[in-house]
Parts: sequence; structure tokens; C-alpha cells
Amino acid sequence: MQQFACERSSEREAVYMPLHGFTAVDLGYQQGNAVSNIINRMDEPVATRTFIDLFEQIWKDTDKVADVTDLIGDHIASVYQENSPDHSDGFISRIHCGHGHVTLQHLTALVTDAGLMVVDSGALGFRNMNFVLAKRPCCA
Repeated sequence: MQQFACERSSEREAVYMPLHGFTAVDLGYQQGNAVSNIINRMDEPVATRTFIDLFEQIWKDTDKVADVTDLIGDHIASVYQENSPDHSDGFISRIHCGHGHVTLQHLTALVTDAGLMVVDSGALGFRNMNFVLAKRPCCA
């Protein structure tokens, strides 16, 4: 599926595309190394409604999208319990005390260990923040 972003408020609706990621450079807020990075903004009601309806259709389709909030929360809680910061040899203690932050590689490993498939990951372009987009494997 092509990547796009929808803006919806009481005053207007708009769609921005194509998006190649969610960093400040990808969204056009900062200068990047690419020769060009053109993002189109559409606010024509019929075209905008088509994209918003597509998003809503996919968002509500449980075969394509799943809420993994509880799964991730449960896994993080179990990892924390098994690797309490009180134990100097624990996973969390090693990451936090050794680095002062959780690296993208550690976050990706944590999500993978939770049984999810990493779809995309990278820098957000804001300070040292990273993201990991994951989904439940389609076939068990």
C-alpha cells in the first residue's frame, strides 16, 4: 500500500503523499541529502474523501490490522520482571546502565522476541527518537 497521511479537522481535510517515512526529512520539515523530495497536498473534497475512506476501510479490517498494544505491554512487563534493573546482569539493566538509552537494535530485538514481524524501523528525525513498526505474522 502506498504511504500517505490524512489531516482531518472541523475546518478541513487534506491528504499528503507520497510519504517515504516519518522522519523530519521525509515529511519535509528538514533538508535532506536527496536531490528532491516532493510531497503533494490534496484538499479537493472528493479526492481527499477517497483516501480517508481507504484508510478507514483498512483500519477496521482485522485481517490486515491488529491492535498489538496488550501483546507488547505484556511482553515488556514479562521482560522487565525477568530482567529487573535490580539485577545487574538483566537485559534492561545492561541496556539502560550501559547505554543510558534503548537503541533501535535493542527495540527491534524486543519486538521480534515478542513474536511480531518488524515492517519498518528507523529514526524519527526528532532528537534521538526511533520507531519500530511491527505487525502480527499473518500465518501461525
